[in-house]
Amino acid sequence: MPPRPLLILDLDETLWHGTPDPTHTTAFLWHRDRCSWHRDEHGDLQPRKPARKLRATWIRSRYPRERILAIDDRPQNWASGYGHLVRVTPWTGDPTDDELPRLARYLLSIADTPDLRRVEKRGWRGRVLD
Repeated sequence: MPPRPLLILDLDETLWHGTPDPTHTTAFLWHRDRCSWHRDEHGDLQPRKPARKLRATWIRSRYPRERILAIDDRPQNWASGYGHLVRVTPWTGDPTDDELPRLARYLLSIADTPDLRRVEKRGWRGRVLD
């Protein structure tokens, strides 16, 4: 069985609108202060989450790169993170939105794959068994 995966969740406007609860222990919180800033095609500064930050010693010692997945609604955040991104739609507060439970089932279905970067993630919603 491969090592346990590291799951990086984009919380703001992906899973809910709000901020993380600081009373819960987290190993790493990738807030805007830790992002790199790049200009988009309109010249506006946009945050980006460079995959090179996943090479930090404390991360590498626990999680091989092939066992890291990022859940985000903005693919441009992970432009340099080959194979890590599972793209989701932004959360809008719709009470009928069932993407999160479907995502959980999908992630469980691929959890034992040795190299998660090689899993085809486009169209993951169609590969979830209900």
